[in-house]
Amino acid sequence: MKLGVLTNLLGSVSLEEALKYFKSLGLEMVEIGCGGYPGKDHADPDILLNDEKALEDFKALLKKYDVEISALSCHGNPVHPNKEIAKSFDEDMRKAVLLAEKHGAKTVVNLSNIEKVYTDDPRKNPDAKPIDKISWADFRKMVGDDWTPGKNCPFDPIASKKADECGMKVICAGGKNIPNIRNILDDKEFIGTQIGE
Repeated sequence: MKLGVLTNLLGSVSLEEALKYFKSLGLEMVEIGCGGYPGKDHADPDILLNDEKALEDFKALLKKYDVEISALSCHGNPVHPNKEIAKSFDEDMRKAVLLAEKHGAKTVVNLSNIEKVYTDDPRKNPDAKPIDKISWADFRKMVGDDWTPGKNCPFDPIASKKADECGMKVICAGGKNIPNIRNILDDKEFIGTQIGE
């Protein structure tokens, strides 16, 4: 098992300084904030998605310090009652998926306050059933392809379309069950929903 850390613990210093310090501690993996609550101190998608040299420099730093990305961290509240805040979090999630694609990621782990995706909103429909695995086609039929600030769905419809096109899979799971998150990261049986293959 490789040890890692969320880099925004050192968000006040450059990515290079953070990587140098983490490597001195023997860490081999980093989770880098790229939006939402974790911020964008070390990986700003607006820069990395639009400036090929900045993206190559970013990748070169990881290689220089022999550190792998365990995750791109982006979490927020796209159903926030303030529509502008909701929109900002949603845009960050979409950009995180695009950045994951640039890194060749095949899996996005979406941790939230729900354990699984359901056939309908279980708070409103007592007959809603939890889903263990669903195809992109079936998931996109459920949530549609449009998003408006405050729309309540387990994974952003526009990011879903992009993840589908890229052949990514998304795992939706609860964000407070640490042993379950460990199982997801270790590719073991987990509680949650896999979207896509």
